[in-house]
Amino acid sequence: GMWYGLTFAASTMPTADQLVAVGAFIEGASISRIFGVTETDTRVLDAAYTNDLATRFKALNYKRTCVQYSPNKFAICSLMGRAFSVNFAANRSTITLMYKQEPGVVAELLSETQAQTLKAKRCNVFVKYINDTAIIQYGVMSGQAYFDEIHGLDWFADALQTALYNLLYQSKTKIPQTDAGQNQLVTAAANVCQEAINNGLVAPGQWNADGFGQLERGDFLPEGFYIYTPPMASQDQSIREQRIAPPIQIALKLAGAVHEVDCIVDVNR
Repeated sequence: GMWYGLTFAASTMPTADQLVAVGAFIEGASISRIFGVTETDTRVLDAAYTNDLATRFKALNYKRTCVQYSPNKFAICSLMGRAFSVNFAANRSTITLMYKQEPGVVAELLSETQAQTLKAKRCNVFVKYINDTAIIQYGVMSGQAYFDEIHGLDWFADALQTALYNLLYQSKTKIPQTDAGQNQLVTAAANVCQEAINNGLVAPGQWNADGFGQLERGDFLPEGFYIYTPPMASQDQSIREQRIAPPIQIALKLAGAVHEVDCIVDVNR
């Protein structure tokens, strides 16, 4: 089906085991999707309690499931609605869910201990602060990822596939299986990378992973991305005869987002 985000808003909600099973399906599906779950059980606020949905999903390391604590069993719908409002075609449009609002959901009043417990369980919450503001924290998935990273990279993968497909589909003549033809594919990929810079997903930075092509660990990416494809002459003949292009490898440096700030103040009289 043509859908991306999934959550339940039924008169009789699925059981905890059923929700975990759905999370497993979403995690393993061939089409990238995101699953949202609301945990209404107040025992999630207890660090010693480990049978809540947030703890169970964290233990499974499901980076495509997002859990929120709220007495409102439909609260995650508001969180996902805010996240999916991003227009990736617009300039500087990407967001982090941290510090955002949740229309229709009453903010929770938590102790610092309870907030830290939810953070440790990778459980989001719409929380009220003593400065009279209410925000979403923490904008995370159950696995080791932020919601905006998964969402943004899913957009990138879809945009990349669409750009390369459209190049082949719309070309009035064939794309030759030569270096010049391959360069057309690389250019289409580079255009999507430029879109990612424009919307704020990608930014210049240091590459701190293994390199490929001319890219080495520690290199600075002045554009925020690097694309490598091997020369057509190096392609195996059996692959060439199947009319498959050489692989295009892309290094992306995510722009990230600031969630917390440490301030050190030195005072002298």
